[in-house]
Amino acid sequence: MEEEFRNLVVTSLRKCIDGSRGLFLTEAEAQRRDDIYPKLVWPENKQLEQLAAEIDALHSELGISDENTLTQRFRYYCHLEGPNVPGGARAGPTVLARNRAFDPG
Repeated sequence: MEEEFRNLVVTSLRKCIDGSRGLFLTEAEAQRRDDIYPKLVWPENKQLEQLAAEIDALHSELGISDENTLTQRFRYYCHLEGPNVPGGARAGPTVLARNRAFDPG
């Protein structure tokens, strides 16, 4: 499941070239913004949020720390809001660089 999550993050981040929230725009944030934003939520975001919840539940059940995991960093960028929040193109390399530091694969 973690490999599926990682692969989907990497594939999706390659599409984040326009500077928008892209992959990190959640349904909750889109609903708060109203207007056209709900139409801008990527299906990949929904799938990643679901996978992250399942992975985190398994980690919890097995007593594995979620600190510094890819799912935790993904959620961190999804929950940032405000005028200076980095878009997917800027946040993506940071998420992946940190992932490489903790994941030898």
